[in-house]
Amino acid sequence: MIERPNNTVNAIKQRFRNQQRARQEHFSASSSSRSAVSNSYSSIVERLKVAYPTLFSTNLGRCTKATVKLDLKPGQRSVFRSKRPVAFAMYQAVADELDRLECLRIITPIDYSEWAAPIVVVRKANGSIRICGDYSTGLNDALQPHQYPLPLPQDILIKLANCKVFSIIDMSDAYLQFEVDESSSKLLAINTHRGIYKVNRLAPTLKAAPGAFQQLVDTMLAGLKHTCGYIDDIVVGGEDEEQHWRSFGRQQIIYLRHLLDHHGVRPDPTKIEAIKLMPAPTDVSEFGRFSNQ
Repeated sequence: MIERPNNTVNAIKQRFRNQQRARQEHFSASSSSRSAVSNSYSSIVERLKVAYPTLFSTNLGRCTKATVKLDLKPGQRSVFRSKRPVAFAMYQAVADELDRLECLRIITPIDYSEWAAPIVVVRKANGSIRICGDYSTGLNDALQPHQYPLPLPQDILIKLANCKVFSIIDMSDAYLQFEVDESSSKLLAINTHRGIYKVNRLAPTLKAAPGAFQQLVDTMLAGLKHTCGYIDDIVVGGEDEEQHWRSFGRQQIIYLRHLLDHHGVRPDPTKIEAIKLMPAPTDVSEFGRFSNQ
Protein backbone atom coordinates (compact mmCIF):
# COMPACT_ATOMS: atom_id res chain seq x y z
CA MET A 1 0.00 0.00 0.00
CA ILE A 2 1.36 3.42 -0.96
CA GLU A 3 0.76 6.26 1.45
CA ARG A 4 0.45 9.79 0.06
CA PRO A 5 1.50 12.86 2.05
CA ASN A 6 -1.44 14.88 3.39
CA ASN A 7 -0.65 17.84 1.15
CA THR A 8 -0.85 15.57 -1.92
CA VAL A 9 -4.19 14.12 -0.81
CA ASN A 10 -5.55 17.60 -0.15
CA ALA A 11 -4.39 18.76 -3.57
CA ILE A 12 -6.19 15.85 -5.22
CA LYS A 13 -9.37 16.62 -3.27
CA GLN A 14 -9.15 20.28 -4.18
CA ARG A 15 -8.64 19.45 -7.85
CA PHE A 16 -11.71 17.19 -7.73
CA ARG A 17 -13.79 19.99 -6.13
CA ASN A 18 -12.62 22.42 -8.80
CA GLN A 19 -13.61 19.99 -11.54
CA GLN A 20 -17.04 19.49 -9.98
CA ARG A 21 -17.53 23.26 -9.65
CA ALA A 22 -16.48 23.77 -13.28
CA ARG A 23 -18.97 21.15 -14.44
CA GLN A 24 -21.77 22.77 -12.46
CA GLU A 25 -20.93 26.20 -13.82
CA HIS A 26 -20.83 24.75 -17.35
CA PHE A 27 -24.23 23.11 -16.99
CA SER A 28 -25.64 26.23 -15.39
CA ALA A 29 -24.34 28.36 -18.26
CA SER A 30 -25.72 25.89 -20.81
CA SER A 31 -29.09 25.93 -19.08
CA SER A 32 -29.10 29.73 -19.04
CA SER A 33 -28.17 29.80 -22.72
CA ARG A 34 -30.99 27.40 -23.61
CA SER A 35 -33.40 29.45 -21.53
CA ALA A 36 -32.33 32.64 -23.29
CA VAL A 37 -32.78 31.02 -26.71
CA SER A 38 -36.20 29.73 -25.68
CA ASN A 39 -37.27 33.17 -24.44
CA SER A 40 -36.00 34.79 -27.63
CA TYR A 41 -37.90 32.24 -29.70
CA SER A 42 -41.13 32.86 -27.78
CA SER A 43 -40.72 36.62 -28.20
CA ILE A 44 -40.26 36.28 -31.97
CA VAL A 45 -43.31 34.05 -32.29
CA GLU A 46 -45.47 36.50 -30.33
CA ARG A 47 -44.34 39.40 -32.54
CA LEU A 48 -45.16 37.37 -35.66
CA LYS A 49 -48.62 36.53 -34.36
CA VAL A 50 -49.33 40.20 -33.81
CA ALA A 51 -47.90 41.24 -37.20
CA TYR A 52 -49.58 38.46 -39.22
CA PRO A 53 -52.71 37.32 -37.36
CA THR A 54 -54.28 35.78 -40.48
CA LEU A 55 -51.32 33.46 -41.03
CA PHE A 56 -51.57 32.14 -37.46
CA SER A 57 -55.33 31.71 -37.53
CA THR A 58 -56.74 28.26 -36.86
CA ASN A 59 -59.03 28.72 -39.89
CA LEU A 60 -58.20 26.99 -43.17
CA GLY A 61 -56.04 29.16 -45.42
CA ARG A 62 -56.76 29.88 -49.08
CA CYS A 63 -54.31 30.82 -51.82
CA THR A 64 -55.66 33.79 -53.77
CA LYS A 65 -52.87 33.96 -56.37
CA ALA A 66 -53.57 30.87 -58.47
CA THR A 67 -55.77 27.84 -58.96
CA VAL A 68 -54.94 24.30 -60.07
CA LYS A 69 -56.23 22.91 -63.37
CA LEU A 70 -56.33 19.16 -64.05
CA ASP A 71 -56.05 17.84 -67.61
CA LEU A 72 -57.36 14.51 -68.86
CA LYS A 73 -55.42 12.32 -71.23
CA PRO A 74 -56.87 12.28 -74.76
CA GLY A 75 -59.76 9.88 -75.34
CA GLN A 76 -60.51 9.20 -71.65
CA ARG A 77 -63.99 8.02 -70.69
CA SER A 78 -65.52 9.16 -67.43
CA VAL A 79 -65.41 6.81 -64.44
CA PHE A 80 -68.29 6.88 -61.95
CA ARG A 81 -67.85 4.69 -58.87
CA SER A 82 -70.58 3.76 -56.42
CA LYS A 83 -70.48 4.92 -52.82
CA ARG A 84 -69.01 2.63 -50.21
CA PRO A 85 -70.93 1.61 -47.09
CA VAL A 86 -70.06 3.45 -43.88
CA ALA A 87 -69.63 1.45 -40.69
CA PHE A 88 -72.32 2.19 -38.12
CA ALA A 89 -69.70 3.22 -35.54
CA MET A 90 -68.32 5.82 -37.98
CA TYR A 91 -71.62 7.02 -39.41
CA GLN A 92 -72.07 10.14 -37.29
CA ALA A 93 -68.39 11.09 -37.44
CA VAL A 94 -68.44 10.89 -41.25
CA ALA A 95 -71.64 12.94 -41.41
CA ASP A 96 -70.16 15.60 -39.13
CA GLU A 97 -66.96 15.77 -41.19
CA LEU A 98 -68.93 16.16 -44.42
CA ASP A 99 -70.84 19.02 -42.79
CA ARG A 100 -67.58 20.64 -41.74
CA LEU A 101 -66.04 20.34 -45.21
CA GLU A 102 -69.19 21.76 -46.79
CA CYS A 103 -69.22 24.66 -44.31
CA LEU A 104 -65.61 25.45 -45.26
CA ARG A 105 -66.59 25.26 -48.97
CA ILE A 106 -64.07 22.50 -49.56
CA ILE A 107 -66.90 20.40 -50.99
CA THR A 108 -70.24 21.38 -52.54
CA PRO A 109 -73.24 19.05 -53.02
CA ILE A 110 -74.27 18.49 -56.64
CA ASP A 111 -77.08 16.52 -58.29
CA TYR A 112 -75.16 15.00 -61.18
CA SER A 113 -71.58 14.17 -62.14
CA GLU A 114 -69.97 12.11 -64.89
CA TRP A 115 -67.02 11.43 -62.61
CA ALA A 116 -67.14 10.18 -59.02
CA ALA A 117 -64.80 8.39 -56.65
CA PRO A 118 -65.70 6.62 -53.42
CA ILE A 119 -64.34 8.01 -50.18
CA VAL A 120 -61.73 6.71 -47.77
CA VAL A 121 -62.11 7.50 -44.07
CA VAL A 122 -58.89 7.74 -42.08
CA ARG A 123 -58.74 8.03 -38.30
CA LYS A 124 -56.11 10.60 -37.25
CA ALA A 125 -53.91 10.41 -34.15
CA ASN A 126 -55.98 13.04 -32.32
CA GLY A 127 -59.14 10.97 -32.74
CA SER A 128 -60.70 13.03 -35.53
CA ILE A 129 -61.18 11.68 -39.05
CA ARG A 130 -60.06 12.69 -42.54
CA ILE A 131 -62.20 12.06 -45.60
CA CYS A 132 -60.40 11.65 -48.93
CA GLY A 133 -61.49 10.64 -52.40
CA ASP A 134 -60.10 7.29 -53.54
CA TYR A 135 -58.89 8.43 -56.96
CA SER A 136 -57.00 5.20 -57.54
CA THR A 137 -60.37 3.87 -58.74
CA GLY A 138 -60.04 5.61 -62.10
CA LEU A 139 -59.23 9.32 -62.12
CA ASN A 140 -55.52 9.03 -61.35
CA ASP A 141 -54.91 6.90 -64.43
CA ALA A 142 -57.03 9.20 -66.60
CA LEU A 143 -55.18 12.42 -65.72
CA GLN A 144 -52.16 13.83 -67.49
CA PRO A 145 -49.18 13.42 -65.13
CA HIS A 146 -47.88 16.63 -63.63
CA GLN A 147 -44.28 16.90 -64.80
CA TYR A 148 -43.07 19.55 -62.36
CA PRO A 149 -40.15 17.97 -60.41
CA LEU A 150 -39.80 17.88 -56.66
CA PRO A 151 -36.55 19.50 -55.45
CA LEU A 152 -33.63 17.30 -54.45
CA PRO A 153 -32.46 17.60 -50.83
CA GLN A 154 -28.99 18.57 -52.07
CA ASP A 155 -30.42 21.54 -53.99
CA ILE A 156 -32.22 22.82 -50.91
CA LEU A 157 -29.23 22.34 -48.61
CA ILE A 158 -26.99 24.30 -50.99
CA LYS A 159 -29.37 27.27 -50.79
CA LEU A 160 -29.07 27.20 -46.99
CA ALA A 161 -25.26 27.28 -47.01
CA ASN A 162 -23.73 29.74 -44.51
CA CYS A 163 -26.99 29.97 -42.54
CA LYS A 164 -26.78 29.74 -38.75
CA VAL A 165 -30.40 30.32 -37.70
CA PHE A 166 -33.31 28.33 -39.11
CA SER A 167 -37.08 28.03 -39.11
CA ILE A 168 -39.47 25.43 -40.48
CA ILE A 169 -42.98 26.47 -41.44
CA ASP A 170 -45.34 23.50 -41.69
CA MET A 171 -48.47 24.44 -43.63
CA SER A 172 -51.65 23.21 -42.00
CA ASP A 173 -53.92 21.19 -44.34
CA ALA A 174 -51.54 22.30 -47.04
CA TYR A 175 -53.16 20.85 -50.16
CA LEU A 176 -56.58 22.12 -49.14
CA GLN A 177 -55.29 25.70 -49.22
CA PHE A 178 -55.20 25.60 -53.04
CA GLU A 179 -58.39 25.81 -55.06
CA VAL A 180 -59.02 23.92 -58.30
CA ASP A 181 -60.90 25.42 -61.25
CA GLU A 182 -64.56 24.59 -61.90
CA SER A 183 -63.96 21.84 -64.45
CA SER A 184 -61.39 20.16 -62.18
CA SER A 185 -63.72 20.29 -59.17
CA LYS A 186 -66.19 18.10 -61.07
CA LEU A 187 -63.47 15.61 -61.98
CA LEU A 188 -62.69 15.33 -58.26
CA ALA A 189 -66.31 14.59 -57.30
CA ILE A 190 -66.79 12.13 -54.45
CA ASN A 191 -69.68 9.71 -53.95
CA THR A 192 -70.85 9.40 -50.34
CA HIS A 193 -73.77 7.92 -48.42
CA ARG A 194 -75.22 11.45 -48.44
CA GLY A 195 -74.88 12.01 -52.17
CA ILE A 196 -72.33 13.46 -54.58
CA TYR A 197 -70.07 16.40 -53.81
CA LYS A 198 -67.72 18.27 -56.09
CA VAL A 199 -64.36 19.01 -54.48
CA ASN A 200 -63.21 22.64 -54.67
CA ARG A 201 -59.71 22.23 -53.24
CA LEU A 202 -56.66 20.21 -54.27
CA ALA A 203 -56.99 16.64 -53.02
CA PRO A 204 -53.91 15.08 -51.34
CA THR A 205 -54.78 11.61 -52.69
CA LEU A 206 -54.50 12.82 -56.29
CA LYS A 207 -51.44 11.53 -58.16
CA ALA A 208 -50.86 14.93 -59.77
CA ALA A 209 -51.16 16.83 -56.47
CA PRO A 210 -47.48 16.88 -55.32
CA GLY A 211 -46.17 18.33 -58.59
CA ALA A 212 -48.95 20.93 -58.85
CA PHE A 213 -48.49 21.91 -55.21
CA GLN A 214 -44.69 22.17 -55.49
CA GLN A 215 -44.94 24.37 -58.57
CA LEU A 216 -47.20 26.85 -56.78
CA VAL A 217 -45.00 26.90 -53.68
CA ASP A 218 -41.83 27.49 -55.73
CA THR A 219 -43.56 30.29 -57.64
CA MET A 220 -44.56 32.06 -54.44
CA LEU A 221 -41.11 31.67 -52.85
CA ALA A 222 -39.18 32.71 -55.98
CA GLY A 223 -36.60 35.41 -55.24
CA LEU A 224 -36.60 34.94 -51.47
CA LYS A 225 -33.07 34.44 -50.15
CA HIS A 226 -32.35 31.36 -48.00
CA THR A 227 -35.97 30.19 -48.39
CA CYS A 228 -36.96 26.81 -49.85
CA GLY A 229 -40.02 24.62 -49.90
CA TYR A 230 -40.44 20.88 -50.09
CA ILE A 231 -44.16 20.14 -50.50
CA ASP A 232 -45.76 21.60 -47.35
CA ASP A 233 -42.53 22.16 -45.36
CA ILE A 234 -40.94 25.57 -45.91
CA VAL A 235 -37.50 26.18 -44.44
CA VAL A 236 -36.09 29.66 -43.87
CA GLY A 237 -32.44 30.28 -43.02
CA GLY A 238 -30.53 33.33 -41.87
CA GLU A 239 -26.86 34.17 -41.57
CA ASP A 240 -27.53 35.82 -38.18
CA GLU A 241 -30.47 36.49 -35.86
CA GLU A 242 -30.92 40.08 -36.99
CA GLN A 243 -31.32 38.99 -40.61
CA HIS A 244 -33.68 36.29 -39.45
CA TRP A 245 -35.90 38.37 -37.13
CA ARG A 246 -39.03 37.50 -39.06
CA SER A 247 -38.49 33.77 -38.54
CA PHE A 248 -38.92 31.33 -35.71
CA GLY A 249 -35.14 31.39 -35.11
CA ARG A 250 -33.89 27.95 -34.22
CA GLN A 251 -30.20 27.22 -33.70
CA GLN A 252 -30.68 23.70 -35.02
CA ILE A 253 -33.34 21.94 -37.11
CA ILE A 254 -33.99 18.55 -38.70
CA TYR A 255 -35.02 18.94 -42.34
CA LEU A 256 -35.20 16.29 -45.06
CA ARG A 257 -33.39 13.81 -42.78
CA HIS A 258 -30.47 16.22 -42.28
CA LEU A 259 -29.41 18.21 -39.26
CA LEU A 260 -28.75 21.90 -39.99
CA ASP A 261 -26.99 24.28 -37.62
CA HIS A 262 -24.11 26.78 -37.53
CA HIS A 263 -21.64 23.89 -37.93
CA GLY A 264 -23.12 23.05 -41.35
CA VAL A 265 -25.13 20.11 -42.69
CA ARG A 266 -24.86 16.49 -41.63
CA PRO A 267 -27.11 13.41 -41.53
CA ASP A 268 -29.80 13.23 -38.86
CA PRO A 269 -28.07 11.37 -35.99
CA THR A 270 -31.21 9.36 -35.25
CA LYS A 271 -31.14 7.93 -38.79
CA ILE A 272 -27.57 6.64 -38.54
CA GLU A 273 -27.55 5.62 -34.87
CA ALA A 274 -28.07 1.94 -35.68
CA ILE A 275 -25.09 1.97 -38.03
CA LYS A 276 -22.87 3.73 -35.49
CA LEU A 277 -23.78 1.18 -32.82
CA MET A 278 -22.96 -1.80 -35.01
CA PRO A 279 -19.90 -3.67 -33.76
CA ALA A 280 -16.86 -3.42 -35.99
CA PRO A 281 -16.20 -6.56 -38.08
CA THR A 282 -13.45 -8.78 -36.65
CA ASP A 283 -12.81 -11.09 -39.62
CA VAL A 284 -13.28 -11.34 -43.37
CA SER A 285 -16.68 -13.06 -43.21
CA GLU A 286 -18.11 -10.42 -40.86
CA PHE A 287 -16.71 -7.68 -43.09
CA GLY A 288 -18.43 -9.31 -46.06
CA ARG A 289 -21.79 -9.29 -44.25
CA PHE A 290 -21.21 -5.68 -43.16
CA SER A 291 -20.45 -4.49 -46.69
CA ASN A 292 -23.13 -6.73 -48.24
CA GLN A 293 -20.58 -8.60 -50.35
